[in-house]
Amino acid sequence: MLRTPRVLYFHGLGPGVNSKKSLYIAEHFPNSYIPNLKPYYLFPLLVWRAIIAIYHFKPDIIVGNSFGGFIAMLLLQTRVWNGHTILLAPATGVLFKKRLWLPENDRKNIVIVAGKNDTTVPFDALAPLQRLSRDNLKLTLEC
Repeated sequence: MLRTPRVLYFHGLGPGVNSKKSLYIAEHFPNSYIPNLKPYYLFPLLVWRAIIAIYHFKPDIIVGNSFGGFIAMLLLQTRVWNGHTILLAPATGVLFKKRLWLPENDRKNIVIVAGKNDTTVPFDALAPLQRLSRDNLKLTLEC
């Protein structure tokens, strides 16, 4: 019998754990966990919360949305996490000055989803991510 995947969701800066995406994840993936990653100005604490969530929850996959995608990328880059990852319009270099890249050996485990009409994290803003990832990543626009 197949078991439900353990999904760890890192939300964006908006409504947080009560966002539509957070509620969708909780409803459709009963074996999921969504840590509170607010307030964003306590960034070191939020990264620590994310690390603790990985350690205790032991996810099969991490889904990071916007700011949560930024945190997921930071954890990938620092090798705290090296598992399957979905980045929903990650806020790298857009909302934050630090530009992140994706580690070469983990690229097969990473999917980035970007929206054509996204005004917060425009698709074009993710092009530097591809360059900084040493051409290990191919961005695809889904309409």
